[in-house]
Amino acid sequence: MNELTEEQQWMRAHIQPGNWLRVDADEELPPCLTGPIRTLAHMFQLSFSPEIVRRKEAGMLPEDFALWGAQMIQTEDAPKSVRLNDEIRGVMHVRMDRPVEKGEAATMSDLRNLVDFDVADDELDYGHCTVIFDGVGWRMFFNFQAGRGRSLSTMAKAEQFLEAARYSREQGHIGPTVDNLFSACELLSKARLTLNHSKAADNHRAISSAINAERRLGNVDSAFVELFNRMSRERYPARYGAYDEGTMPTSEELDLVQEEIALLRKATAHKGDDPSSKDDESAMLP
Repeated sequence: MNELTEEQQWMRAHIQPGNWLRVDADEELPPCLTGPIRTLAHMFQLSFSPEIVRRKEAGMLPEDFALWGAQMIQTEDAPKSVRLNDEIRGVMHVRMDRPVEKGEAATMSDLRNLVDFDVADDELDYGHCTVIFDGVGWRMFFNFQAGRGRSLSTMAKAEQFLEAARYSREQGHIGPTVDNLFSACELLSKARLTLNHSKAADNHRAISSAINAERRLGNVDSAFVELFNRMSRERYPARYGAYDEGTMPTSEELDLVQEEIALLRKATAHKGDDPSSKDDESAMLP
């Protein structure tokens, strides 16, 4: 019989009755814990273990309590909260390997085919880490971006202004094309800054300088920012000046903004909308 590794020995020593890890706050995790296992241990140490202990000591959990799922929710303006088992909220995508009827409950064995998990649509502004036991090991899903819901709403407005710019271009109206394209670029920049926790997202004048700083860091496409900068310079004369002989934005430039919207939406939207875009790690208990 093979001997247990150091990692397996540590995990065995910390597994509690009820399928959870007891990791004290002041305990230093050993170097043998690496990758997803280390992340899992940290999440139990920082969030899940303290909540389970608190509830047990308060008599809020039954004697036969067994953990199959835990979720840490982090809001921007409130302390984190921890949900256990049926308290977990979110959308789960499972690739079933058996015939199922609509509305049929999934079983523990079905969770081995879990593809992704994300928070519910009304909690997209929150960061989360969710762990789910599939009968063999723990599956772990996380996204610590905040403001995804607000960012998506702002992107939707940006797309409306982009549509208005396309229509104005088709009519040969240079000024309205520039004005609407500027608004689309500014809103899209605001959406990106919202995800980056930038206070500039709430400041009309600061958006331009902040998105240029993001470009210097390589966090946003330079061509998009250059277009935004040009529309910023040309917006005033396009709206108020004699701009009839100005330069009409090209269809390729409008397409560039559409591509930026699609790229940012892919990184922001509910994971179920794009299963290829997910943060997922599996941590198997010994």
